[in-house]
Amino acid sequence: MGRGQICAFVAMVCFIILQLITCGSSVRREIGSEQRGSNRKKKIRAEAWLFDARIKQNGKPTSFRLEIFRHDSLTAISGRGYLGKGGMKGLISDDTLMIYFPISNEFVWEPVSSLLFHDDCTRGTEQIELRKLLHTLPKQVLSSSIFDIKTIFKENKAQAFVISSGICIWSLELHYDRTKVGWRLKRFIFDDGDTTVVKGERRKFRPRAKIPLKRFQLTIPPDAFQLHY
Repeated sequence: MGRGQICAFVAMVCFIILQLITCGSSVRREIGSEQRGSNRKKKIRAEAWLFDARIKQNGKPTSFRLEIFRHDSLTAISGRGYLGKGGMKGLISDDTLMIYFPISNEFVWEPVSSLLFHDDCTRGTEQIELRKLLHTLPKQVLSSSIFDIKTIFKENKAQAFVISSGICIWSLELHYDRTKVGWRLKRFIFDDGDTTVVKGERRKFRPRAKIPLKRFQLTIPPDAFQLHY
């Protein structure tokens, strides 16, 4: 698994690492409109997560920071540390994932629903809104006909689950705590079933943070290279 695949997991905190670099042939190079002048400095209210994360690949651990911002129908993400300064910027809508890696000038563009399944373990193709896993318990988001969801524990202010799917070898563990605004993701562990384990622990969560509008705008340079499977 290369750096591109690792970065893709950073983008969604969940299944995205399964098939990061499978990209369709039709690509839009912009999500959100580029703003100029004062609009670039405008700030909006959004939920904000900061995760301390660690990836262990072939027995070698590496740490990084993951930032996630959720506003209306868009979720913005960025990664630093292992990824380098400004190493990743991405946007996730209800049906599409787009990530740009400025250092290498590469990008990923993929329908969200296709990220959940690899060729050897496809169980369905229905639309799945993965963004909701940030703020909604898995059993309320994922179909039981496609995913196996086991409860690790269930308490008044904390719940945890393990998610898998059919013959797929990956597993995803998600921990939630009950905040003033409802259930929010606190911890995740992703195991690809082979050589890579990714763990993240929430350091901070702010339900109404002021976030620059430019965080929710992303344009891919015309000379950027599209990653392929």
